[in-house]
Amino acid sequence: MGMTLDNQDRWFCIATIEIDAEPDASFSALTALVPTSMKLRDCAQSPSGFRWVDLLIDRTNDTETLPVASRTILTSLSTAAEGGLLPGFRIVHGAQWANPVP
Repeated sequence: MGMTLDNQDRWFCIATIEIDAEPDASFSALTALVPTSMKLRDCAQSPSGFRWVDLLIDRTNDTETLPVASRTILTSLSTAAEGGLLPGFRIVHGAQWANPVP
């Protein structure tokens, strides 16, 4: 899945992630981990019983750093999930950004 444009070409959706739909503590932990150069948007395509969240990155930053920033945040979120901070976490779309660039 490639990056998708949002908000007059400023924001790219780099990934859709899944977290536990209940409780809201998962979403609160998620928002605390996401830097201000990124934002979260509930995904309209979430299946019943799941909470999918789009992770958007500000394209007005240096475009050469976008892959690095994408990889960094997805790795951080995965690490937080492994530590129990993000119950139900998985990357639905955009896992390629978590892999190192060859």
